[in-house]
Amino acid sequence: MKKYHHLIFATICCLLLSGNHEADAQQKETTQESADIIFLIDGSKNGAVTFSAIRDFIANLIERLSVGAELIRIGVVMFSDEPRTVFSLNSYTQKVDILEAVKALSILGGEEANIGDALDFVMQNHFTHSGGSRIEEGVPQILVLISSIESSDDIREGVLAMKQASIFSFCIGVQNADNAELQQIATDASFIFTALDTRNLGELQELLLPNIVGVAQRLILLDAPTILTEVVEVNKRDIVFLIDGSTALGSAPFNAIRDFVAKIINRMEIGPDLIQVAVAQYADSVRPEFYFNSFQTKKDIVTNVRKIKPMGGTTLNTGSALRFVKDNFFTSAAGARIDEGVLPMLILITGSVSRDDVVQPTQEIKKNGIVVLAVGARNADRTELEKIAYEPSLVFTPTEFRTVALTVIIPDVLSSIRSLPIKILETPSREVVIKRDIVFLLDGSVNVGNTNFPYVRDFLVNLVNSLDVGIDDVRIGLVQFSENPKTEFFLNSFLTKADVLSRLRQLRLQGGSILNSGAALDFVHSNHFTETGGSRKDENVPQVLVFLAAGPSADAFQDAANALTRARVLTFCVGVRNAKLAELQQIAFNPQTVYFKDEFSSLPALPQEMISSLTTYISGDVEEITITLTENKMDILFLIDGSMNVAGQFPAIREFVFQIISDLTVRPDVVRVSVAQFSDNVNVEFNFDVPSKIEILQKVRKMRMKGGRLLNIGAALDYAIKNIFVRHAGSRIEEDVPQFLVLLVAGRSDDIVDKSADTLKQIGVITFVIQTKTSDPVELERIVYAPQFILKADTLSQIGDIQPEIVNLLKTIELKPQADTKKDVVFLIDGSQFAISEFPSICEFIERLVNNMNVGSDATRQIQKIIADTSRPPDIDSEAKDIIFLVDSSDDVRPDGLAHIRDFIYRIVQQLDIQPSKVRIAVVQFSNEVFPEFDLKAYLTKESVLQAIRRLRHKGGTPLNVGKALDHVVKTLFIRSAGSRREDGVSQHLVLLLGGRSQDDIIRPSILVQNSGISTLGIGTRQVDSAELQRITSNPKTAFIVRDFTEIPAIEKRVLATLKAQPEPTELPTDVIAVDKKQGDIVFLLDSSINFGRDNFPNVVEFIHDLIDAIYDEGDSIRVGLVQYNSDVSDEFFLKDFSDKEHILEAVKKIAYKGGRIANTGAGVKHIQVKHFVKEAGSRKDQNVPQIAVIVTAGKPEDDGEAAVLGLSQSGVKVFAVGVKNIDLNEITKLSSDSTTAFRASTPQVLSELNEAVLVTLNDVMREQLCRGVVEVSRDCNLDVIFGFDVSDTVQGQNIFSVQRMLESTVEDILNRISQMQKISCTPNQAPTVRVAFLAQTPSGVVEAFDFSEYQPELFEKFQALRNDGPYVFTADTLKSYQDKFKTAPTGSTKVVIHLTDGIDGAMGPLAAASANLKKEGVKALILVGLERVSSFEEAMKLEFGRGFTYNRPLQVNQLDLDFEVAEQLDNIAERSCCAVPCKCSGQRGDRGFPGTVGPKGIPGENGYRGYPGDEGGLGERGPPGINGTQGFQGCPGERGMKGGRGFPGEKGELGENGLDGIDGEEGERGFPGVPGERGSPGRQGGRGSKGEIGDPGDHGLRGNPGSVGTDSSDRGLKGEKGELGSAGEPGRNGPRGDAGGAGRDGALGRRGPPGIKGNKGALGSLGFNGEQGIKGPQGPPGTTGIPGLQGELGLPGQRGAGGPVGVVGERGRSGPLGKKGDAGEPGPKGPIGPPGPRGETGDDGRDGVGKEGPKGRTGQPGFPGYPGPRGVPGDHGDDGKPGPKGSSGERGHSGEPGQRGQKGESGYPGPLGFMGSKGESRDLAVMVQKNVLFIQLN
Repeated sequence: MKKYHHLIFATICCLLLSGNHEADAQQKETTQESADIIFLIDGSKNGAVTFSAIRDFIANLIERLSVGAELIRIGVVMFSDEPRTVFSLNSYTQKVDILEAVKALSILGGEEANIGDALDFVMQNHFTHSGGSRIEEGVPQILVLISSIESSDDIREGVLAMKQASIFSFCIGVQNADNAELQQIATDASFIFTALDTRNLGELQELLLPNIVGVAQRLILLDAPTILTEVVEVNKRDIVFLIDGSTALGSAPFNAIRDFVAKIINRMEIGPDLIQVAVAQYADSVRPEFYFNSFQTKKDIVTNVRKIKPMGGTTLNTGSALRFVKDNFFTSAAGARIDEGVLPMLILITGSVSRDDVVQPTQEIKKNGIVVLAVGARNADRTELEKIAYEPSLVFTPTEFRTVALTVIIPDVLSSIRSLPIKILETPSREVVIKRDIVFLLDGSVNVGNTNFPYVRDFLVNLVNSLDVGIDDVRIGLVQFSENPKTEFFLNSFLTKADVLSRLRQLRLQGGSILNSGAALDFVHSNHFTETGGSRKDENVPQVLVFLAAGPSADAFQDAANALTRARVLTFCVGVRNAKLAELQQIAFNPQTVYFKDEFSSLPALPQEMISSLTTYISGDVEEITITLTENKMDILFLIDGSMNVAGQFPAIREFVFQIISDLTVRPDVVRVSVAQFSDNVNVEFNFDVPSKIEILQKVRKMRMKGGRLLNIGAALDYAIKNIFVRHAGSRIEEDVPQFLVLLVAGRSDDIVDKSADTLKQIGVITFVIQTKTSDPVELERIVYAPQFILKADTLSQIGDIQPEIVNLLKTIELKPQADTKKDVVFLIDGSQFAISEFPSICEFIERLVNNMNVGSDATRQIQKIIADTSRPPDIDSEAKDIIFLVDSSDDVRPDGLAHIRDFIYRIVQQLDIQPSKVRIAVVQFSNEVFPEFDLKAYLTKESVLQAIRRLRHKGGTPLNVGKALDHVVKTLFIRSAGSRREDGVSQHLVLLLGGRSQDDIIRPSILVQNSGISTLGIGTRQVDSAELQRITSNPKTAFIVRDFTEIPAIEKRVLATLKAQPEPTELPTDVIAVDKKQGDIVFLLDSSINFGRDNFPNVVEFIHDLIDAIYDEGDSIRVGLVQYNSDVSDEFFLKDFSDKEHILEAVKKIAYKGGRIANTGAGVKHIQVKHFVKEAGSRKDQNVPQIAVIVTAGKPEDDGEAAVLGLSQSGVKVFAVGVKNIDLNEITKLSSDSTTAFRASTPQVLSELNEAVLVTLNDVMREQLCRGVVEVSRDCNLDVIFGFDVSDTVQGQNIFSVQRMLESTVEDILNRISQMQKISCTPNQAPTVRVAFLAQTPSGVVEAFDFSEYQPELFEKFQALRNDGPYVFTADTLKSYQDKFKTAPTGSTKVVIHLTDGIDGAMGPLAAASANLKKEGVKALILVGLERVSSFEEAMKLEFGRGFTYNRPLQVNQLDLDFEVAEQLDNIAERSCCAVPCKCSGQRGDRGFPGTVGPKGIPGENGYRGYPGDEGGLGERGPPGINGTQGFQGCPGERGMKGGRGFPGEKGELGENGLDGIDGEEGERGFPGVPGERGSPGRQGGRGSKGEIGDPGDHGLRGNPGSVGTDSSDRGLKGEKGELGSAGEPGRNGPRGDAGGAGRDGALGRRGPPGIKGNKGALGSLGFNGEQGIKGPQGPPGTTGIPGLQGELGLPGQRGAGGPVGVVGERGRSGPLGKKGDAGEPGPKGPIGPPGPRGETGDDGRDGVGKEGPKGRTGQPGFPGYPGPRGVPGDHGDDGKPGPKGSSGERGHSGEPGQRGQKGESGYPGPLGFMGSKGESRDLAVMVQKNVLFIQLN
């Protein structure tokens, strides 16, 4: 493609000049005016904001093109996760059809934008003959790509295919499109257009249109395709991204990091033979996202990276995360290729300082050859990152974790990844050069056996291979032992590593049945760690012993181990299978240097774990450790919390128990173990009688969580005492074997633990308790002997951290009787009035202590006498009372109100007998907070109390939190420490003075007050909710209401009488009703569309914030998630993201208004069902935790919200719906599970008024106290209702409606209401069918208005026709007529009678009998409604039945909401009859309030969002006509007048000879206006109209005479000759390979020779430095006009330019020289070849032996036998098996002269196609255009 700088100008010139030659132009019309155009549009969620504007842009562009089957064809494709055809090139031939199809476009949705897939799809399905393309006819093919984000996949193959097919590619970038990517796709840089704002799309249209027309008219041509193949050096890498996933980082930075990782991966060569990628998150722990072998394609990897969600966590343990990655990712099992020599890399991305040590893990990482790059921002410490990184230049510190800042460093990170050498280290474990003398002492007994000995041998070989073995470096010695030790070789037996390895491979098992470890340790000490044995301890070389055993020692070893320690020998121990861990820990110099493996097969991999410690410890680390061998007998019971408290954490608990038992000497004669779980009861896993440790561990592994909601610790301890710590369960308690209990609890006990805990102590059981955050520390301290026996774990997931501590306690605790010591003990006893009730207990306590002391008999008797003679304080007076006044001091009360309250309390107290032993007084004020004035023990005289009351002053505050105050009083004042005598039986009184409604929950605190035995008296003003006050007092007789506090003296005597009344003695209830803790998973689904609007949105957020704040109580287990929705759905946070109330509330405050015109409630509901109410998101549905969705919306759903809610409800989620503004209660109910969970507020400002109602229902749901319907398969529910009435005070012919004026309207309201019944619980798909019949009884007989039928409004006229047939009566015959009428109704229906009466007209006895008969015949309910002036209605109500709990609530015609009441009654009856639901918690409907005053006029609403531009309306005034001629080419018969007012007049009239039909000023009126679309954007549409005077582009084209005349350009020029296929490019050309030296046969066991001289490395480094500095320079100074570079739209160039000096950035070039490490020696002259040194003899890589072939070495030793086969044949005859690796020769010849090094063949590889054509003939477009113009002028 040739680039033209004056393309638009030249095109316009051609268009203008071609008007003078119409005939010629018409002759070539089909050639010049044809093209196939595909619009490829981003349909993902990323482009949702701009989609409508893009759709209008495409429509406007198509409007100005010459569309037709033989002219320009149009196709549209959209893409997101997958591409989708909207219509093909041959779908439509008429412009009007295309425009309609374009206007109907809607966004696809989807998270990704896979442009690469879309390009392939277009090439395969659209630019083909079957897709309508005319590519085979030579018609230009055009692709217009409109993108709003960087591609999620690789685009190169699609781009290559397009360029090969000569497709003209135009790219339009909006929002976050990647300019660099668009440059790859576009045919030419001038074909890229960027719109920083959608308002600029109109300007782009003017730039894009001439280019498309130029291509269609063949004025812009392409050469034969020139395919530039990018030559990429194939650098194999295994790269792990380790990402900070902590809570402190935040969701926005995490998302930026995730996109950063995806972008890096997108720009790398991904594949199983190229670069492999793995990802992990970390915080407190590490969570692998996927491993190297999880995904093999770039698309799969990027897709899964973009799905990652932050794991959360409060602590950032970078050190342990590095170690985890080393041990778990860079292994062959995880897909790593470290054994193949592929470079392992780790990219650490962190936002804070590590909380643990990073130095040691970093050393281990580096020794394993792993190269670390570090990216840190926010609170990360650069110094720490430089320690972690491979070198300081590989540390990158963006200003913040935001997309802009991270994008800047992507090139540097990629450069570092690519420039690092393929191998940093030769082997995974670096050889160490520290001198050491290492002796291996191996178990050679039958404990190992011939079958497993090869594993031991491989362990030795691998460990030696990792060491720098040599006579002057690391020396190796070896001893085997069983009954006796045997020296295999000494430290000075072999001089080279090859000799040592050769000897190890010949090693055979010694044999023997007894293992004398002590003798072997003595032998090594005496014979090997000596000068004659080759030791260099006199030279201060560290002495190391590696002791490996597979069984217990048969002799004493402690002294020998201590002797080695004193001799400063570092002893490392390896135990396998039956070895005793306790023994190994005593032999090792440090317990941390003990390595234990269950199987021998794990030994070959152990050196990698040991090598760090083996080469870093020095002799100064050695200390003599004397651990007394504790073979103490003991019985240990593990009693584990198995309740729902540990749900999700039970595997960690199980592993904790498993590890403890593994570390104990479990045998029937030593340690016995039992395990039991408990919750509401106890489940014993196994008793003490299981003899085998292996069997015990298997049973532990199979344990499953018990489950249960209650946690009865007391009952569990009691069970253990009676059933486990007994002889028949295997306990040795009767043999005085110590009994231990390890108790693990994760919550507070639901029963009393004191008695059981005391019994445990009395029988001598020692208890250790594992305490978590949710445990009650006070409760646990009662169980253990001392607080030291409580071990704390922050979380159950971290319980393993305390495992060593508890093992050590169990092993080392000594139970010895203490020696008698003399002590002087003084008991200081509280003898005040406050200790009266406790005094007997104090005496008993002292007596028990004395009995347990070693006190002389005389002294004991004397103390007991003193205790007995001690007089107890006087008894409490029978009139004693504790009275607390709880005073509302909020803003509602005001200071004058408090003054009346103060005087009232003062007068009451004056009349009471205030004394410490009689009446005590306390006063507390409250509003939004609690303000204690004084407690019960503060003042003991009446005068002091009265003085304190006089000092009371108004506090003020809002809102009024009564529940909070009640809770505070019960927990802090009605207790002994505050002076309460509740436990002594003194009556407790609470006087509540209240001036308003509570704004928080009072239900739970009220229950707490009642359960505590406190008598409550309530006094409230008329502003108080009387029902609320009665609920608090629990007795209507003690709830007093006054108009205001000025009238409070009127009730003074009644209050005083109530207080002075002698109550029965109050005792602390033994069976206190437990106030259960709540648990629930709540997801809020918040409407963020324009239904609420930006101004009202804070009110909605505040409502949710307050709701969450109020629902949480201490100890509750509540998780919260939040989602916003409009036309799309966006997740704010998930259930798993936050674990505490504070973080949730903080996240809610950060919610931002999204906006949007459409509220797709159904889509939002489906989203939370799939994405939130699942285990992965934190849902605990599988643990039976209540699942709750709360929908908050301000408008009707735009989709099927009701069906979505039904599906969510049927999945077990309770759906709440809160509606505001433009949605009525009926619609809200459809969005909720039932009517009890539907709420409505008139405006967002009054949402807070719903708090209490929503809270109460939420509380019930979370405590599972809400009555549940029986959700079954949908069934039919039919109701047959007889309506009857009586009006007896009329005469024949009189209109009954004139007597009972409300009868007519009431009946109509009720009929209308019950005919619209809502769905019930067992009919989720349809509402019950209600059929109505209307009867009345006259003195002469029955009158029927209509028979059973579904009510229709016209039936009401039949009822009205009864107006003059009265009078009507209510007698026994009336009820009998109803009974007879029901006989005509279908069987199986629910029968109900609703009768409106003015009073009974017959005897009550027959009526009662008739009512009973109705009920007996199956009628479900008889409901009476009292008419005006009804007489004796209470008597008539005795005839009713079937009304449930509302039987005593009269229904009367003057009730404003009577129709609702009757409908609710029918609803409850239907639930009982059809669904077998005994109750339905719909709540009590309050009285309808008085009509409110007309509110002030609201402020004008915010401007609506810009609508879709509609079709053009009527034609406006025509602008000045443009120059004729050019427009004639675009004319198309039959399409006149369409949108003619858009600058270009459009297709005007039929095609004339001169194309002048469009000049007529009135021609535009002939077209009909299109169908009006949705309201468009006035601003943009008006702007388009105002530009009418610009006219045709031709007005700007004539600037002078063209240049020199060219040749005729009307014919398409010949394509240049296609070049021959070339090679893959110069960088990929293989150089001639040098003369290969014959590889020595012994080279396989050698290693690479010593590296070349590194002295010249500096010169290469400076070269790389200069190169990098050159790249960074042209990033653009600020202030340039136009598109400022590739990153211009992000504003990056300006910021970068204002930074520091360029030199600082250039330092990153240091990584360049690393890639050329192998060539370091070439610049300097080679020295003469030296004599062969010992290191050259043991090279590992035979490939280095180039040049002449060395002399043939002697035959190597026979290889050692392989692992024995399944039949167990000994492997001694190695010669018969497969030849092993070739043995190393004794004297290896030195390397020959190195050959001339050729270019490295593998440094490049062919590109995707592997060939390149030679460049064709170059042509200059400008010259061609000039020739065309000249030709036209000449013609």
